[in-house]
Amino acid sequence: MVFHTGEEAVDEDYYVRCSRCRKKEARRGRIAMEYQLPHISTGDIFRANLKEETELGKKAKSFMDKGELVPDDITIAMLLERIHKGGL
Repeated sequence: MVFHTGEEAVDEDYYVRCSRCRKKEARRGRIAMEYQLPHISTGDIFRANLKEETELGKKAKSFMDKGELVPDDITIAMLLERIHKGGL
């Protein structure tokens, strides 16, 4: 059930969903281990590129600062760079 308070909506199932997110995260970890697959987090990759001020990070930041989505070609380039770098 959603409660509306002015312009905001508060979902009473918020904490239940957060619990579900933790369960999904644990499940992803088990799957990655079972099949020997790396867990790839685009959020972590974006944060690392922004922090290290890489060329791709600077390009991504220019879109993020304008409130726009980062184009797929930049995101894919970050992912490929991370995959080739290893250590996922």
